[in-house]
Amino acid sequence: MNATNIVPPESDVSALVMDGVSFSYGKQQVLHDVSLTVPAGRSVAIVGPSGSGKSTLLSIVLGLLKPDAGRIRITGKPVDAGLSGATSRLRRETIGMVFQSGYLLNELSPVENVMLSALAAGVDAGEARKRAEHALSELGLAELERPVGTYSGGEQQRVAIGRALVNSPQLLVADEPTASLDPDNRQAVVDLLLGQASTRGCGILLVTHDMSVAERADAVLRLADGRLEPQL
Repeated sequence: MNATNIVPPESDVSALVMDGVSFSYGKQQVLHDVSLTVPAGRSVAIVGPSGSGKSTLLSIVLGLLKPDAGRIRITGKPVDAGLSGATSRLRRETIGMVFQSGYLLNELSPVENVMLSALAAGVDAGEARKRAEHALSELGLAELERPVGTYSGGEQQRVAIGRALVNSPQLLVADEPTASLDPDNRQAVVDLLLGQASTRGCGILLVTHDMSVAERADAVLRLADGRLEPQL
């Protein structure tokens, strides 16, 4: 299935639209005319070998790199590269990010880790804690006060998902979120992650090397030599 055809062109219900995006590092072209649609409430997985441009694509989606050509929109709003107030606000308010390594603060509790994202978005401390506790409860983490460094890898990734969800993003981006997990935890995290498309209605863009993970998404695309194609 080609992700650009998941919804009809006339639909405006799209968490992410990339249209004709190209990018080069000097003379090396990394992305060639990449177009991609992630509708709200659906998930799209991107697979591809190391060096195929997956990290560059994610950096452009997050507004960390400026493409040489093409446009990126999240819920209809243009994404401009840089650290301007408008770009940072769009990133905080509309995008949740889950990394391969959780990048959690081990000495803080799960609630405190999740609260940080809400506080960064300007939410007051009381509301931030309420949101964090609710997000973690939904993800099945009953013990909320132990230092996060004492939790298992699977539990830490659930905390990372909670942090990504605390501001109710319209686009959830996950970069190799199961790479460091054992098979049981891998499937549990995938269930939780992809389940957010239906329970919260957000679009999900998942980058992974693991086809057993990618095939759980609504659509699977392959990035090779800078070009995005349906995975056969």
